[in-house]
Amino acid sequence: MKLLIVMVLTGIVCSAAASGLDPQQYAQRFHLHDTSSPYWPDVRRCLAAWHHHPFKDRHTIRFRLLQPKVRVFGLGDNIADFTRTNYPQIIFIKAAVNVMSKTTYQLKNPNGWYCFEAKVNVLGKSVIRASCTAHIATTKGNVVVLGRDNSTRGTTVLGKSVIYRDCKRQHQH
Repeated sequence: MKLLIVMVLTGIVCSAAASGLDPQQYAQRFHLHDTSSPYWPDVRRCLAAWHHHPFKDRHTIRFRLLQPKVRVFGLGDNIADFTRTNYPQIIFIKAAVNVMSKTTYQLKNPNGWYCFEAKVNVLGKSVIRASCTAHIATTKGNVVVLGRDNSTRGTTVLGKSVIYRDCKRQHQH
């Protein structure tokens, strides 16, 4: 009986999470930055890289900041964003460092416009797992030394960076 109740409750939570947060819920949950933020010039570079985006009115732009992570020799946290919105949202990801590790970015907001400040990958691997419809750009140039980088721009030295899109059909509960 307990298992059945958990399954029913999980289904309810899953359905609510699938719909996404509206702008008011999002603003209550997270500290949002506007164009007076010191990060605005970087976000503006991502907007320029996207060319076509829904953020036309500079006075109404709000974005969330994801703090940087450092992984060295397998120690440290990965970067994850599982918050869904029901409208386009800019998420600015501060520079992350990966040294002799594998760092995974989980960017799962289908309405997310993810702006990477940069990433540094030395003797490691960066894997970005993004929602099928998420947008990804970077603020900096690309440097690859004896490595491979087919994801966002950043610095990769003797390493590899890849991006995977989760484009499987979503089932509703």
